[in-house]
Amino acid sequence: MDDQFLNKIYQHIEDNLDNEHYSVADLSRHAGLSRSMLHRKLIKLTGKSATFLITVNERIIKEHIPIWSGLYFTKSIPSEPLVFREMGNGYYADWKMGDKVWVSGIPLGAAVIHRSIMQVCWDEAEEYEINGMKMRRVFETPIRMWEDAKTKTWQTSIGTEDLPWCDRLKQNGIYRKAGWPEYQKKTYPILCDTGVFCKHINPDGTIYPSQGEENFFIKKSKHEN
Repeated sequence: MDDQFLNKIYQHIEDNLDNEHYSVADLSRHAGLSRSMLHRKLIKLTGKSATFLITVNERIIKEHIPIWSGLYFTKSIPSEPLVFREMGNGYYADWKMGDKVWVSGIPLGAAVIHRSIMQVCWDEAEEYEINGMKMRRVFETPIRMWEDAKTKTWQTSIGTEDLPWCDRLKQNGIYRKAGWPEYQKKTYPILCDTGVFCKHINPDGTIYPSQGEENFFIKKSKHEN
């Protein structure tokens, strides 16, 4: 029943991609639910709101964007926005809350990726086996090891897989192979929609940004408007 309900929702959204006036109200009427009931049911089944699902489909299909992400911040104090243009040079800060920013790297926790991109990554990934099950190394966590000359011990630094993966898309021609040649040519091929604001949550319940760091970008928005 849940699968039938979600298929009905997804189909209605897709059928209305060319309807510029399409809204959550239209979707709730089609589902036969109030907006609040629809919101609760979609959150329960998908973890996403109706507004988010409509935006996801518009971006991928109507706007023809293969990868886009919402905005979220690091789990640190101070917390920094995970918006990157030049790898290794810290976060990119020339934007205000609500802007759509073209970037070279994003975190994957709030990312929407077209299946064609993932298919090429899967096809080209190294195959390995765990407990008799064949897997593919689509994402790889970077690990660096070195010997500390002072302590005579081995040190390990473990990064995250998101930025190296974004870099590989360009370096390995994944956009072109997946049928998105115009994005292969772009310096900044990924869209970050800072109007979709997500938050990081630690297992202990701490929510980031925890010190109101996002207010700097909100104030920029109000000041410029």
